[in-house]
Parts: sequence; C-alpha cells; structure tokens
Amino acid sequence: MGSLHLLLIFCKICKYLIHCLSFFVEIIQDSGIKMAKIGENVTLHCTCRDTSVTSFAWYLQSLGTKPHLISSRMKHSPKAEITPLYQKRFEVFAHSQNGISDLKISYLQLSDPGTYYCGTLTFNAIQFGQGVFLQVKTSLSNRRSVIYQPVNRTLRLGQTMNLSCTVYTEPFAGNTSLFWFRDGSSHPDVMYPSEGNRTNLSDNPRHGKSSARSAASTKSVRPHDC
Repeated sequence: MGSLHLLLIFCKICKYLIHCLSFFVEIIQDSGIKMAKIGENVTLHCTCRDTSVTSFAWYLQSLGTKPHLISSRMKHSPKAEITPLYQKRFEVFAHSQNGISDLKISYLQLSDPGTYYCGTLTFNAIQFGQGVFLQVKTSLSNRRSVIYQPVNRTLRLGQTMNLSCTVYTEPFAGNTSLFWFRDGSSHPDVMYPSEGNRTNLSDNPRHGKSSARSAASTKSVRPHDC
C-alpha cells in the first residue's frame, strides 16, 4: 500500500514537470519592421496576461551579434532594472494588472537599429515574442537613391542561385549599409552574410552618381527559403 502511494505521488510529480516543460505563454508584441527617424522617440509594446509569468525582460539583437539584455522586471514591480549601457535613453512602462511591459527609447541614435524581443520567465523557462526590427532613418531630404534588383525567379528544391542588388545614391554615402531580408514571414528574417557574400562600395563620378553593391548567395533552396 505504501509503495502504491509513493508511485502515485511520483506520477503526479512527473505530470507536473511535463506540464512545466511544455508550458507556453502568449506574448503579444510589435512585429515586422518599425521605422523611425534619428532623434525621435519610439515605444515598443509588449503584453502577456498569463498568470504564471514571474518576470518580464527586453533584449536587443543588433545585426550580426548575440542578444543583449536591456531591462528586467518582476511581474508585480512597477519599476524595471535597466542595464547600465541603456540607462540614459531606455525606459520601461509597466502595468502589472494588464500584463503590459512597454519599452520607450528616447532620442534614437544610429546605434539603436536591430531586433527587439520581449521575453518572459515562466517555470524557470524564458520565452520570447516574435520580435520587431527597428530601423532608424537619417534625414533623406538631400539624398536620392535608386535600387536595382533582379526580378523573381522560380527554382526547384536543391538548386542554387545568387541574389544581387545595386543601389545608386546621390550624394555618395561612404557608410551605406545594405541588408537582405526574407519576405513572407510574420517577422523579419535577416539573411546574415556567409562565405561568398560580399558588399562593395565604389565612387563613379562619370555618371554623377555613386554605387553601393551587395551580393548574397545561398547554397541550396529549401522550403523555408521561399
């Protein structure tokens, strides 16, 4: 009888652990691409009303880098702890009862672009929202750009192809950055550089314009590449 009782307790513990490991909470945050101009203020929204959540956090993943912690906040605390690197211009606005944890960035700078993730801690497991890519734009009043990109092509699985894009800017901008994004997903999917990819900047005064050329290649086409 005692062994049966212990077995029942063990089964309940296992069931609870399985529940914890498979637990999923719904995090609602901004997604896609959000654009703002340098010097402006922007607020990124995040909501999670699940009662099992114990804390909220914000992360920034700049292009080509790992995610960095911006802030962390206990669920019932109105104040968030901001990482020293972000204390001057980043602020969290929280509403504990409604599960709101919004991130405000003041006076946007060129170092702020990247993907911002809202995260929650539940049963010692961190879960993330879809993420929103923040693009910071400089003044375009005195700059003209023309983008040339090949038309769409249909490929079979296993085939390879090169993607190329040429951008002509006037006046010439030596710090021009070119990025590739995969379309058709619920959030931006950045195609990071790999072997064989290149970005070239050149000044061509003959045509009165300067060009910035970027080329990217994929080894094979898979369903998630479409």
